[in-house]
Amino acid sequence: PALVPRSLLAAGDPEPLVTADPTVLGALAGSGRWQYRDDGLALAALDLVLDDTRIRGSAARSAATPTRTRFDLTLDRIDLDRYLEPDPVPVDAGVGAGEAVPTELPLATLRDLRLDGRARVGALRYAGLALAGTAVTVQADGGRVVLDPLRTQLYGGSLAGSLGIAARGATARVTVRQTLRDVQLGGVLADFTDIRNVSGRILAELDLAASGNTDVALERDLDGRVSLALADGVYRGVDLWHEIRRGRALLRREPAPPAPADPATPLEAMELAGTLADGVLTTDRFRAEIPFLRLAGTLSLDVPRKQLHGDLTASIFATPTFADGTSLPDLAGARLPLTLDGPLAGPKLRVDFTKMVREALTGSAREQLKSLQDRLLQRRGGGTAPPGGTEAPVGPAPPGDGEPAPAEPEPAKKKPSSGDRVRGLRDQLLKPPPEQ
Repeated sequence: PALVPRSLLAAGDPEPLVTADPTVLGALAGSGRWQYRDDGLALAALDLVLDDTRIRGSAARSAATPTRTRFDLTLDRIDLDRYLEPDPVPVDAGVGAGEAVPTELPLATLRDLRLDGRARVGALRYAGLALAGTAVTVQADGGRVVLDPLRTQLYGGSLAGSLGIAARGATARVTVRQTLRDVQLGGVLADFTDIRNVSGRILAELDLAASGNTDVALERDLDGRVSLALADGVYRGVDLWHEIRRGRALLRREPAPPAPADPATPLEAMELAGTLADGVLTTDRFRAEIPFLRLAGTLSLDVPRKQLHGDLTASIFATPTFADGTSLPDLAGARLPLTLDGPLAGPKLRVDFTKMVREALTGSAREQLKSLQDRLLQRRGGGTAPPGGTEAPVGPAPPGDGEPAPAEPEPAKKKPSSGDRVRGLRDQLLKPPPEQ
């Protein structure tokens, strides 16, 4: 006959049971076979309905101490978020504004677990994520928990790998090895982190480890390796070409183009690889393809603080042409430095004018020094400077027999005014830097 699990649990535990949805554990009914022997209790041919979840399979619990549970279960669907405790409400607990409230890992429960089993779930909701076709094999023995293999379908793609928790010592250690294929990133970020400005299809490899007894501590200790490739992506909130056109107009003292109503940057392709140390991801490879240009450089992501910083270079490989019919042929072949700064949910992307000026001045000074060196060598009859750049001290050579006297030095040219230098610098800013 049907029973109410919540009432049954309350009868054996004085602590009130708190779940995110207070209506769950309201009904359990079904059938099965059971047997009890000296070695323990076994349940077979289970066909149960818990709330709106149908559960089939078998389970057994040994009588030996410590007891061990074995199971092989199939669930048609379940929303685990309804059965978990609600997220803690930040009250005055020493947590600053904007900081996450730490959630403790259930170390005592993990140390008591002794499990061997398999579970398959048709439709699963957990931590806000919508999963399908989930299959997991679980082994747990006194504080060591391993989910391997752990497979699921999510947001048009798949996830496969393993998850391990070692909780026998004073501090837990968590390891994650996962591969994501063809997953729609926008859906994952929107449901899991409430970030809604990035979309695209990703392939990712994660090999991570962290120690700590709360989720916040784990984030701050996160170490490992990450690689990611994104295709057909869009980054909303920033229009990279608008920022470049705005910077160009500023340099030329022209009116800035109107700001787009819905700024976005299409990411035709992107790949990055990097290392995590103490919760900070630093890339050693980052490349992105955007219409008319390629981005390359370095990125760093502070995972606990959700802050992003990037030093990038935009290489414009074709003449930019825009929907309003305008084109910028003078930018083809240019290289522009960019900075990316701010929260992960909405960082600011800007043209780095300071770096542009520095590079332009460096290139201009190099050209002027080379031209001066060539003129001095021509006076000596030595031609242009060799590639190595090392020369004997330059000075007037004594005339030999039959040789004409050295020519009189050319009259000094008028020094350029500050206005001339500014105009020359402005012209240099939109040219590609000279070859190194």
